[in-house]
Order: sequence, then C-alpha cells, then structure tokens
Amino acid sequence: MPQQYRKDRARMGSTNVWRNLALTFIVLFVLMLIIFSGLYSSAQNSYQYLLYQYNQLRFKYYSLQDKYNQLLNSFGSYSWSSTVGPWFAWFYEVFVPNGYTGTLRINVNSSAPVAVYVVGPLLPECSIPSSLSNITCGDYSNQYEYNALGTSINSMVTLGKGEYMVVIVNNNDYSVQISATISTTYISSG
Repeated sequence: MPQQYRKDRARMGSTNVWRNLALTFIVLFVLMLIIFSGLYSSAQNSYQYLLYQYNQLRFKYYSLQDKYNQLLNSFGSYSWSSTVGPWFAWFYEVFVPNGYTGTLRINVNSSAPVAVYVVGPLLPECSIPSSLSNITCGDYSNQYEYNALGTSINSMVTLGKGEYMVVIVNNNDYSVQISATISTTYISSG
C-alpha cells in the first residue's frame, strides 16, 4: 500500500502543479489586462487631450486668418472727393502679399477728363517723377498695369503679389472736381 499511496500522492501533486500553474497564468493574464486597460485608458486620455489642443489651435488659426483677411481688406479700401488743382497727382499705394492675388476696383468720376494709372509691381528703389511719363527704378522701367483717360472710369484690375501705385492725375490747366473709390479684394492663391 505504501507504493500506491505514493502514486496517488504523485498524481495529486501533479494535479496541484497544473492547477497552480493555471491559476498563476490566470492571475498574470488578469494583471496584464488591468495594466493594458490602464495603458489604453491613458493613451485614450492623451489622444483626447491632443485632439482638444488640435481643435483649439485650428480655431485660433482660422480666427487669425479671418482677422488677417479683414485687415487686408481694410487696407485695400479708400475713398475721397475733392477739387484738384491743375497738374495735381494723387497717389494711392496698394500692397498684395505673398500667397494672394488682388482684384483692384477703380471708380473715378470727374468734371473733366483725368488720367488714371496703375503702376507696378514697384521695386524697392523706384522713384515716381512728376511727369509720370516714365516711372524709373534704376535701369528698370515699370510698366503700367492699367491706364485710362476720362470723366467716368470704372475698372477692375487683377494684381499679383507686390507693391503697386494707383495714380490719378488732373492733366488739365484748370481745377477739376474728382471723386474716387479704390478698393482691393484679396484672394488666397495657395
């Protein structure tokens, strides 16, 4: 009998080893699930926080872009009306930033024919002589983007990036009543 007792005991010990091994794996598996669920939860929280920051940055970007566009449009609009003496020239600068095109609207009404020029894009070293026959920039001579002569001038000119000058000249030997509205609309080209 003692031998049989040993066999049963050996069999019983073997069953306990497998049972202990199974319980150890189950406990380890549960611990791993807890750890991974904690890591997943932490990753989920990090993702939610990053998404929140991204949305905040996106909102700020669009808000700043809107303010930038409003600022551009406020710079691109001017109106005046006055009696202008003979051979008087009125200048209005238009700037189109990188990444944009500008649509320049010119509306000039006068009691006698006046000349309207859109010159540019200007180079930094440009000078505008009083005769306006030729605007020089060192060895470079600017071309007119637009020019007209009349008492009622309504035109649109598309401009690329750069600095431009709108020039209205009373080329008469007498004073002329002039009213002008110059506006520029900017459109992103990128």
